[in-house]
Amino acid sequence: MAENKSFKSYRKLILCILILLFAGIYAFQLVFTGKSKQETLTLKESPDSLLITSPANGQIKLQKENDSWFIGEQKYPADSDVIQRLLDSIVNMKILGTASSSSQDEESRYGLVQGQAVEVEAYLENKLLRKIKIGKSTATGGQTYIQLDSKPQVYLLGESLDGLFTKSVDELRNKAVYDLGQGNIISVKLDDGSSELSLEKDFSAVDSSDGETESGVNWKLLSSNSGVKQESLDKDKITAWVNGLAFLRVSKWMEDNYALPQELLPSNTIELKTADGKSVILQAYLTKAEENTTDENGEEKTVPAEYVFKASLSPYYFTLSASSQGKLLKAISELTK
Repeated sequence: MAENKSFKSYRKLILCILILLFAGIYAFQLVFTGKSKQETLTLKESPDSLLITSPANGQIKLQKENDSWFIGEQKYPADSDVIQRLLDSIVNMKILGTASSSSQDEESRYGLVQGQAVEVEAYLENKLLRKIKIGKSTATGGQTYIQLDSKPQVYLLGESLDGLFTKSVDELRNKAVYDLGQGNIISVKLDDGSSELSLEKDFSAVDSSDGETESGVNWKLLSSNSGVKQESLDKDKITAWVNGLAFLRVSKWMEDNYALPQELLPSNTIELKTADGKSVILQAYLTKAEENTTDENGEEKTVPAEYVFKASLSPYYFTLSASSQGKLLKAISELTK
């Protein structure tokens, strides 16, 4: 019984210490925020270009053209959702207060050391709208120390910018290769490396298994050198597969100078056509065959094959997630009953 009472007393002591610690942190922030009036600094105009300089990624320029954003001189299409988050943080800045009237001799305390802090410049038609120097997040992680427009004051921003302005070019790029629209594909041609199959969507009534007529989507066999017949096609498998091809998102873009090994032929080729006249050719290239190895404990291990992919709508090669990869590496036999 004495031991239980001692344990409970010890636990209460720990809780009291934690409460006092967090109360101290909260009071510490109140001291900062109480030095000046809270306000939201709003830009009247939204930027059309951003220049971000960070120790991790160097200098990255984002430029808006015809309502779309692009990255760097290569003009990679940017992820619109990520760009919007950047703009929201710049256009409306909730300042909780002044942490210091000057960062002189205290730059390391706030994470504002030149060459270590993140610097952001927002422009509209080459006119500088706002310059931000981003330092550390606070102890609680919900706020950030910043400087604005080269002024000496250190402000406390009411949000954490940790990781937002330190994204790499690859993280900023749009990962979507295309979006053809669900149900918009009207024909598909598959070459699985050994045989070919060409199908066309048919919206006419089809016969169900019980002899009655039902409304649905059927796939008409146009040609095949695989021996597949119309009656052996599984329309549900085909529809699910084609719908899965309507949208494609990469896992990672390859480097611009990436080159396939000489004379490497695609292991799979898929050609899609849509009702609104679009056409896409997808190609999968086997760059490393599956390999069976033995680890240091003598256990057998299978190293999966590696592929890179190419779409006719993009000049860049890319890799895919396992689920997306499976859609492009489909075998004709997988589409039959």
